[in-house]
Amino acid sequence: FIANHLQNFRIPANDLVLAGVTTTEKYHYVNFDQFYNGLRVLESKMTVRITLDNKVVMFGADVFHDINISTSPSLSSSAAQTAAMSGINETIVSAVVNPDLFVLPVPENKANLYKLVYRVDVKTMDADNIPSDFYTLVDAITGDVLYRQNMVKHFDHKDDKKPAGESTSK
Repeated sequence: FIANHLQNFRIPANDLVLAGVTTTEKYHYVNFDQFYNGLRVLESKMTVRITLDNKVVMFGADVFHDINISTSPSLSSSAAQTAAMSGINETIVSAVVNPDLFVLPVPENKANLYKLVYRVDVKTMDADNIPSDFYTLVDAITGDVLYRQNMVKHFDHKDDKKPAGESTSK
């Protein structure tokens, strides 16, 4: 279906790898990941919804047809690890570099720039013994931290018992 019916959408069919098929009472959901020269393209996905009698009823494509970057890093994985830890003001417990490199699409001026990145997971502990786990993407060419998100979500139960509408500030 993708190769035969979606040519005008410039979907890079040869870069798609089957990620899985899920079946419900009504549909098969066929999901693909995109790869560029063997590297996973982050934030990419392709899905096709098919009825149980094999009729396509929907497709969704967040894929990229214009990637053209080197897949050879200038930065070592240990240098990426060091870069990922920079700027964090908590006690670092561990920093683990994913052995795979990835391609990161970065939107800019109605187009995308593509960056070769390392994924580094940085675990920390703050002064109050509250943990963090930072999902960090480091540019494999420049060493710049392109993205960092704490995957640990915190909830402070102290504010639970305040009456509705009561302010927590003084």
